[in-house]
Amino acid sequence: MLHPFEIVTLITVAAFTVLGSAANSFIVVVNVIDWVKTRYLNSNDIILTSLGIVKFFFQWILMMSTILNTVCPNLHTLAKILPVISPTWNCLDFTNIWFAALLSIFYWTKIASHSHHIFIFLKLKFPRIVPWLLLGSMLVSLVISIPTTWIFKNLNSNSTIDLCSNNSSILNCSLAWNLYKGHQGSPSFFVSSVVHAAYPSLHSVILILSNSKFRQVLERIFLHAEVPSGEDIT
Repeated sequence: MLHPFEIVTLITVAAFTVLGSAANSFIVVVNVIDWVKTRYLNSNDIILTSLGIVKFFFQWILMMSTILNTVCPNLHTLAKILPVISPTWNCLDFTNIWFAALLSIFYWTKIASHSHHIFIFLKLKFPRIVPWLLLGSMLVSLVISIPTTWIFKNLNSNSTIDLCSNNSSILNCSLAWNLYKGHQGSPSFFVSSVVHAAYPSLHSVILILSNSKFRQVLERIFLHAEVPSGEDIT
């Protein structure tokens, strides 16, 4: 039977996943429609679209990982599945951080005003090299995720599989699994899972509310929803 903290964690992470998926899908769809109409996206929209795609997949990987960690009944099954999810998790997480950093730099170059030659260089060149920076960030994230995934796999193997493969260590393996499950029912597990799920969701909502184009689209959607069928919108 699931611990109350595990149930609350699953419900909370699921809620943030739905919210984040809706917000990120909205960002991507609006920008894709603009691109189809104009065949052009500015640097800000390119970064936002890329960030929205990465966050969408990251949140569903997070949701899948939370479900597996919470309801997976078998230690052997968990040990086999997590090394498959871990590379994707790490790559998307690192890419999300890089893209968010690039978005912050872009806003900084647009808002701030300095006379330093480095700032002037960034202000002039940054919009032109955004696609290359995004591509480079993805490649760096992929490279970084390889050693961390290897470390995770070895630690997981040393602490669970090797332990369980020894017939004389079944009791130790069961104890380790019970301790792990006990940690999952703790407040620290709840806080960690919620923070991981809340950040990409709430960040996307903030990006939508702070962007005039997205706000206008939302206003039109709400206006259409409020106006009865057959009436004209003036």
